[in-house]
Formats: sequence, C-alpha cells, structure tokens
Amino acid sequence: MAIEADFACPACGREVLAADLAAAATLPCPCGAAAPRFPGSLEGDRLLRCALCGDPRLYRQKDFSRRVGIGLLVAGFAVAVALGVWIGPSGFFGALLVSVALDTLLWLIAGEVVVCHWCEAHFREAAGTFPEFDLEVHDLVRYQREVAAKGQRVPEHEGEAAPAGGPALHPTRYDG
Repeated sequence: MAIEADFACPACGREVLAADLAAAATLPCPCGAAAPRFPGSLEGDRLLRCALCGDPRLYRQKDFSRRVGIGLLVAGFAVAVALGVWIGPSGFFGALLVSVALDTLLWLIAGEVVVCHWCEAHFREAAGTFPEFDLEVHDLVRYQREVAAKGQRVPEHEGEAAPAGGPALHPTRYDG
C-alpha cells in the first residue's frame, strides 16, 4: 500500500497531499513550488525519517481531526446540560454516557498516522514502529523552531543536509 503524505507547502503554507510518496521525487504544490523528497527517507515501504524535512523524530497518533473531536465534546456537554435542565440528573448523565460511548467508538475505529515533530507532516500507511507522542521531544522541537525562526543555528538538531540544488527547509547541523 502506498504511503500518503499530507503537509504544509513550505512556500505558501497551503495543505498539500501526495498520494504516493515512494513514486514522487518531489512533493509539488498547486502554487508551483515543489519540495524535494528527502533522500534516504524511505526504505521500500518503510518510512525512516520525514520525507519533507529529513527529521528522524516521528511519532504516531490517532488519525482523527482535533477540531471534530473538540466539537463533539462541546456538543455532548451542551446536550447533557440541556437534558439536565429539562429532565434532571438522569438526562444529564445519560447524555454524558452516550457522548463517552460515541467518543470511544470513534477512537476505536480511527486509524493511525505518523507525524513529524519538526514540520508536522502527516504520513498515512507508513510501516514501521514509531513512538507515541512525547511532550519532552515536542517542547525541544518547539524551542529549536523558535531558535531557527530567529536565524540562529539550532542546537541538537538531527536532520541532514538538503539534497543538492534543493532549498534548506530548516537548519540541519549540530551545534557542537
């Protein structure tokens, strides 16, 4: 099965979808920009590092929209409060129980997606074992991105150089 990549275009910021990562030498955007696929990011059907930026810090999470999840939570609570006012405590707790059951069902049927800590690209159908989200790594990457945004060298970054002729999407050398 082909690995599908979903990422923000480095030039315009628009969401781009690459249906078959292995077949694409570049990751093109409708705006005309094309990011080169990072060399060595794939080994057969296995994703080794981010194909967009080359960062090896990838994690897995449920493939479900956060906005939809939060919307369901807010709607469930609003229905529970309304039923609690009209029916009483049994309506309130009944609506909360239905909301929890729906949330659990959606969690069980949602697939997984692999996400890059650095550029937040999403990869579906990516074979391999990746850790779950780690807040410590996330905070380190956020700090590194703030440093990079100021034009300074990024300490402890694990990426490699961009391909020859390709744009450097972020700093790629260790400071040490």
